[in-house]
Amino acid sequence: MVHKSFGGRSSISLLENLDADKVLLQFGKCGSYQLLIYIMSLICFYMFSYLTTIISLIGEIPADKCPPTPLNGSTTTNLLSPSNSTNNYYDKHISLADEFGINCENKYLLDHASGAFMFGNLVASTIATYLADRYGRRMTFLLSLWFTTAMSFACAYSPTYSLFLVFRFLSGTSGQAILIVGYVVTVESVATSFRSIQALINSLVWVLGIFVVGILYQFILNWRYLYLCVVFPGLFTLSYYWAFPESLHWLITNKETEKVQKYLNLSQYVNRTKVNLEECQNDSNQTNKIRVKRNFLDLFKKPSFAFHLILNCYIFVVLNFVYWVLTLHSVDMHENRMVGFFLSAAVEIPAGIIAMLLLMIFGRRTVTFLSISGQTISLGLTILTPRGTTPFLILSLIAKIMNTIAWASAPLLLSEMAPTTVRNMSYGLISTVGEIGSSLAPYLNRIEDENMQKGIIALMSVVAIIFSMMAPETFGKSLPQDLDDFDAGPFVAFLRKFSRFPKTQISSTEIQKSNCK
Repeated sequence: MVHKSFGGRSSISLLENLDADKVLLQFGKCGSYQLLIYIMSLICFYMFSYLTTIISLIGEIPADKCPPTPLNGSTTTNLLSPSNSTNNYYDKHISLADEFGINCENKYLLDHASGAFMFGNLVASTIATYLADRYGRRMTFLLSLWFTTAMSFACAYSPTYSLFLVFRFLSGTSGQAILIVGYVVTVESVATSFRSIQALINSLVWVLGIFVVGILYQFILNWRYLYLCVVFPGLFTLSYYWAFPESLHWLITNKETEKVQKYLNLSQYVNRTKVNLEECQNDSNQTNKIRVKRNFLDLFKKPSFAFHLILNCYIFVVLNFVYWVLTLHSVDMHENRMVGFFLSAAVEIPAGIIAMLLLMIFGRRTVTFLSISGQTISLGLTILTPRGTTPFLILSLIAKIMNTIAWASAPLLLSEMAPTTVRNMSYGLISTVGEIGSSLAPYLNRIEDENMQKGIIALMSVVAIIFSMMAPETFGKSLPQDLDDFDAGPFVAFLRKFSRFPKTQISSTEIQKSNCK
């Protein structure tokens, strides 16, 4: 029962003042029960990567069917076009273009297959993440997961291309929600010491989704059956209704003491270890105050926090744009489109290993800064190399590696920086705005000047480097509970010394730091 006493203090008092990170740490680097929760939540990375990259294979018209018109009337050879033998192989596949009568004159319609999904990411994810902060991670994650599964089934049986785009859009609205909420669940389900390893595991599961769709494409010739394959893992998640628990961080923050007690009882049973609640108490006096349920407008009430929201919105736009430009056009990196497809996915594995090692040694801010810098340099050098050459392929793959490392560190930095009461709303807002980059990526080829394409991407990355330097460092720190606990970082501290940047809402974390000096 919740009302038992521990050393003279009531159980309710102990449970309300718990530090979730200290509790998780008592179960070890990753307790068996916490590992199970983490593994279940990884489905979000697999499904999202599968649903996005499948269009690279089923949403293309072979280059030999739409040859470029030569300027001098002579026959030309496109270095990126697959060989004739390769095209004969792809002719056996039934693609979106074959099914819905899309030809060279209206092939631009195929861009909407990716665009509809990416645009859907913009629409509903903020609402879903608000619900996750307000009413809990569990059901928000599960309902979004099941809706994505249903819409994927609908896509596979769409009778017209217009309906296919509608269902792609709807699956995009919930697809981004499972990715955002799912990522936050992965962060909150394990101890801080395990989060650096998450970078590698998350990358491996993400790449698994890409590899699975590529391998299945070799054997499944009809796009409908290939699309239907993503539904089966989604059906398996129906069992999550009984097995998937609520986030411990959310339960503690929202004073759900009875559910906290149930979580602890089940964790202690599965992990075969006991938790000393006295040793898991929050050091901050802020937890003694009654927590309010935050709403969306609260994100902008603290100027320093709103400032970092804006910076991260831009960083996510750039990271999304670069990632999806490199991923969706991976089939153009090599004369054999599948070689380019698999190479683009394969480099994410060493990128995940590098990210894990870097995050174990350096801070989140440092890794984010270094990776975006590497991305910018490699993309800038592509301006000097023609498309279709080996140097261009190598530089593009290096840019993909750097971008993948940034995707391991930047979301982790954001999740650890944002307070629990607004973590999902913050991540949802930033991820939603970041999807502007994803939505624009399929249409980059509308800019005919190739050097202008490269220059725009490189310039955007330079600004992202500057913004990444302004973030606070979160490595080795407990997750902040509320906005008063937010660490605004060194740049805001500098502004407070030499400008009129608002000083009225200095966080308790900053006060404690100043008192220790």
